[in-house]
Formats: sequence, structure tokens, C-alpha cells
Amino acid sequence: MIESPSGITLSGLAASASGRAASEGAGAKISAAETTIVARRRRVLLITARLIGSSGCGSDVPPGFATEDAPGVRVVPLVGMNGIEIARRYYFDEVAPGLAGVPHAAALLGPGSEVLGYDDEVSPDHDFGPRVQVFRPGRDTVGEFFTGILGFDPGAGVTVADWLLTPTQLLASLTRGAVFHDPAGSLARRRDALAWYPDDVWRYALAAGWLKVSQEEAFVARTGSTGDDLGSRLLAARLTRELVRLAFLISRCWAPYGKWLGRAFAELPIATSVGPALAAALAAPSWPDREASIGTAMSTLATATNELGLCPPLDPSPRQFYNRDIRVLQADRYTIALSAEITDPTLRGVLERVGVRHGVIPRLPGTIDQAVDSTDLLGDPARFRAAAPLLGLG
Repeated sequence: MIESPSGITLSGLAASASGRAASEGAGAKISAAETTIVARRRRVLLITARLIGSSGCGSDVPPGFATEDAPGVRVVPLVGMNGIEIARRYYFDEVAPGLAGVPHAAALLGPGSEVLGYDDEVSPDHDFGPRVQVFRPGRDTVGEFFTGILGFDPGAGVTVADWLLTPTQLLASLTRGAVFHDPAGSLARRRDALAWYPDDVWRYALAAGWLKVSQEEAFVARTGSTGDDLGSRLLAARLTRELVRLAFLISRCWAPYGKWLGRAFAELPIATSVGPALAAALAAPSWPDREASIGTAMSTLATATNELGLCPPLDPSPRQFYNRDIRVLQADRYTIALSAEITDPTLRGVLERVGVRHGVIPRLPGTIDQAVDSTDLLGDPARFRAAAPLLGLG
């Protein structure tokens, strides 16, 4: 039996990274590796390898990253392997043998660039190494793990409020990654439940996304025409970010956190048609060029929105903004059209509570990501779950 610092125990894991040395007693030296069991997210076990040199001193360098300064370390060649593959080999080679006959599930999910597949040669400098989450029925459960990250267990269903209050970066971290062992399907059921929004929630998120675009789409030209080039550039960058997030919604793909937003966007099929225009908008030397590029990107995404069939198709071409020499999509047309198709009672209640602007345009706060841009709030389930009133939820 091995005890974690928090008092959580795991039996049936006498075999660890070197194989079996842990069963020899608490005073035994483990010359090749030591398994550390750390409780994470409500008693769920995260098993990580800690290499031990011949002197008995610990090294945070994962297998395959050891150097000549760590003599006696068992080196497993991992050249070209990413974190998911490292975790996969760690589970099958080191963890699974010690769990033979013990009902469990195992995966690599949650925080970490390697969960998204974006780790590289820089990643091992912190919070990186062989690790795997192990879940056991009635003890360290899959439900507890998901609840610890989301504030609810998707195995019991996902409500409209759950969808609106959950940051997409967390949904990405739980639906990507890798599952190594799940004979009872407890991980698969929850990951499937989080695969994508129901249609009405999808309509609502798209409507709110287009509303955010509509609120600033005229300002790239307006600021630029007054000589405020920096203001025009800042607004172009803000619109670019909102259009990138719309591209994720249109593509039925969860947007990750900011560090990887651009990289993940480049992987979307729609990026080949809209990406060049967005890049041109950010690099444009003049506000008319900036406005034209943003307009091209908006029209492309508007056409893609039409193709989803979630609302009647609208003309995606730019048009004049009042009597001014400014071209816009008039993106709030999509907000009106998408909102009109929503029939879900909870969302209809939100629409009634938030009211309208100019008599027809819903004042949508949107999802938590669309209403809030705080890293601390979006990473803390207690905080983002408390934002229900902000989002118009009763």
C-alpha cells in the first residue's frame, strides 16, 4: 500500500516505475524510480514518475530528458515523443502492470499543453513528465474528477446553465487528451456528453458572438479616419479575436485558452479561407486596408454561418454604415435571426430577462467566455459557477 501526502491510499500498485521496489517497505531505496501519488481535484489520483539517481536525490527531468549530470538514471529514449505518448507508455509499461485485476480507468486529461498536443522541447522546464490519472469505482471516481474541474458531473446530464457557465478551454481540456483504459465507459460517456452544444445553445452562443462583432465593426474605420491609427489597430485586433472565436463556434470545436488560440485556429478547416484576411488586417499599414480585410473575414464567416442551417440565410456582403464612408457586415442581423430560432425554455427566459436594444436587437451577455475575460475566474469553478446572474440565468 502506498500513501499519498494527503492520506489517499492506493493498493495493488506495488509495482511502480522500476517495478516492485515500493513493496519492500518505507525505508527501501528505489534506485531507478519512485512513484509519487498526488491527490488532485477531489481525491483523484495523479500518478507521476520521479526519477532517482544512484545518490538517492530526486530529479524532475522526465525519462529521455536526463543528462550526463544525472548519473544512474534509467533513460528511456523518448526522442520525438509528445506528452500524450509519454503518458501512454508510462501507463502501459509502468502503471497498468501494478493494477492488474484492479477495476480502474486511466487517462491524461485536464490542464497542460500536452493534453492539447501542443507540448514541445520547451515544455519540460516545468509541470511536465510521465503522468496519468487513475480512477477507481467508489473511491477516486471519474465523476469527482469532472466535478472538480467543471463544478458538475456531465455523467448526470448537462443543463443549459452548465453549458453557458463552462469555459470552452475546460471543455477542450476534457474532450481532447487521451484515454488509456476505460472498460466501463465512464470516461467515454462524459466526454461524449461534452462533445458539443445542443443546437439552441449553439444558436445562442453564435448570436452573442456576432453581437460582439456588431458592437465594434464600424470603429476600425471610424478611429482610423480621425488619425487615430493605434486605436484602429487595437480595434482590428479585438475584432480579429472575436472572429477567431466565432470560427471555433462555426467549426464545432472548443476554443482553448489564449496561449494556444491561434495555433488551434490554424488547424480548423475554415482557417484556410478566413485566416489570410485576418492576418492581413493585423498587418495592414492603413485603416482602409484594415477595414477591407476585416470585412472579407466577416463575410466568409457569415457565409459559413448560413451553411449551418441554424437560422434563415442572410446576405453576407458588407454594406454602408448609415450615411458614413464605412463598410460593415451589420453583424447584429445574425444575432436577431439566430435568437428568433431559439425555442429552449431556459434560453427563452434569458432572452426575456436581458431585453432588447433599438427595439429588436437582443442584449445577449452570451456564454461565460463571451462575458468575462479573467484567467482567475475562468479557471475556478466556484467563481464561474457563481456568474449565473451575470449571464441572465434565473
